[in-house]
Amino acid sequence: MKDELTEMRNQIAILKTKLENQDIINDKMMHQVVCAKSDSMKKKIVISILCALFVIIVGPFSFHYSLGTSWYFVIGTDIAMLYCMMREYRFKRRISDHTLMNATLLEVAKTIQEFKQDYKTYTFLNMVLLLPAWFGWLIWENYQNNVSKEAIGLTIAMSVGLAIGASIGLYMYFKIQNEASQIIKQIEEQ
Repeated sequence: MKDELTEMRNQIAILKTKLENQDIINDKMMHQVVCAKSDSMKKKIVISILCALFVIIVGPFSFHYSLGTSWYFVIGTDIAMLYCMMREYRFKRRISDHTLMNATLLEVAKTIQEFKQDYKTYTFLNMVLLLPAWFGWLIWENYQNNVSKEAIGLTIAMSVGLAIGASIGLYMYFKIQNEASQIIKQIEEQ
């Protein structure tokens, strides 16, 4: 009887060790899945950073020399783009592989949830405050520097460009939000 009891204890210990190892393997696999899914989010953020850098480089030529806007407008645009680049870079760092791989799944879910909410607030403020203020300033500068027929044509062209740019930005925003939701859902199912 004593031998059977000892053997059962040994088998339970072996089973317990196997289960613990299985949890560690599942945890590592889930971290790898999270990092793979976050790569797509990071790529979209890098595209946003590159677009802002493009505006900073091309802005003086397109706004000041082509449209005749003031240097104040060019500098204001560059400051807005630097702000966006800084925020996007901070978002990218927040979901970096190093951050996600060294955290527990609960911490990863919390980080992604906070990222998702902060990115939503950032995008909302940009679309509701920053973009309309910038575009209004651009229209005002346009009407100050061009005769009425040219100003109307340029306003229409700029409005179409703004609508296209905002649509692309919103598309990327919704893709990032969806990918973050998928990560959280997979962690919760774990």
